[in-house]
Amino acid sequence: MDIVQGGLSVYGVNTRQLATGGLIPRLLLYGLAGGLVGFLFLGEFGLRTFVPLLILLGFLAVWSLLAALRGNPSLSPWAVFLFAAMIVPLMIDSRIVGLPRCGDVAAGVACFAGSRDYQTPFWLEIVVLMVAAAAIAVQARRIAPSQQRRMTTETTSSQ
Repeated sequence: MDIVQGGLSVYGVNTRQLATGGLIPRLLLYGLAGGLVGFLFLGEFGLRTFVPLLILLGFLAVWSLLAALRGNPSLSPWAVFLFAAMIVPLMIDSRIVGLPRCGDVAAGVACFAGSRDYQTPFWLEIVVLMVAAAAIAVQARRIAPSQQRRMTTETTSSQ
């Protein structure tokens, strides 16, 4: 066991690299889980029309943005989860959000015949997606310089 520039080296493997190297698989798992939740629960089961659920997802998005602004990397995967979860509902709702109500147009024109409010869930989905994207951008901005500094110090120490 040696101490290697701020990290612990066990059998020649720098454990600090392992700890930061696990971030990408973790983000991919959160993205995959979010995509499945978005497809199955929000898309197929129609829970995207349940406005209180979308408001809770919006609060989770704001929470992850605040955590990213404060530099808390443990909460950043939730932004990836929310971003992936909103893709399928947005694809579904984007087909009907621009349609007028059938009572407002002449026969033969594409229209929305349902009685439910379809504008509010669509805009809530947009807000959740944008806040999650902002949280991802903030977190990526914070990670990139530290990763670049770490790579620079590793290359200079090996020379």
